Amino acid sequence: YLEALTLHKNIFGEHHPDYAMSLNNLGSYYSNIGNYTEAEKYYLEAIEIYKIAFGRTHINYATLLNNLGYIYSMKNDYIQAEKYYLEASEIRKNIFGEHHPGYAMSLNNLGSHYFDIGNYTEAEKCYLKALDIRKHTLGVNHPDYAISLNNLGLHYSGISDYSEAEKYYLEALELQKNILGES
Repeated sequence: YLEALTLHKNIFGEHHPDYAMSLNNLGSYYSNIGNYTEAEKYYLEAIEIYKIAFGRTHINYATLLNNLGYIYSMKNDYIQAEKYYLEASEIRKNIFGEHHPGYAMSLNNLGSHYFDIGNYTEAEKCYLKALDIRKHTLGVNHPDYAISLNNLGLHYSGISDYSEAEKYYLEALELQKNILGES
């Protein structure tokens, strides 16, 4: 990643979207290993480049907002996390519409955020809407639909509604088994 960043910088300069893509990749790497301070640094630099290159309504900009939301969530800065998740969600809704899997992904992330801060009503709304979008756009035999089922299982388990949790877990399990096989 560092070598790619250097190449992109030397070839395109520090204001090019390909350089920003390398910054985003480095941010993702640091995020994956739990170094959220480094991840934040790279994401913030990349987002400024995307803002100038593409504007605040581009999907790449929304992806970086989502990535920053995750970083701030991991750093327990829930106010910043929510700000970024909401903006990313709004951009995806405007780009794709309210019935697109890309918007469902944002709703899922927002639902996880709301669950983390104890806003279970909003979390449930987001998870259910994401499930509905995925059901109608991807179908009930798609891995993303199974992820939504599992997220609802986690949600209901987290609020001690074990019978609802079990219902969603079992459906997700059966679907995963059908899609991926038992082994």
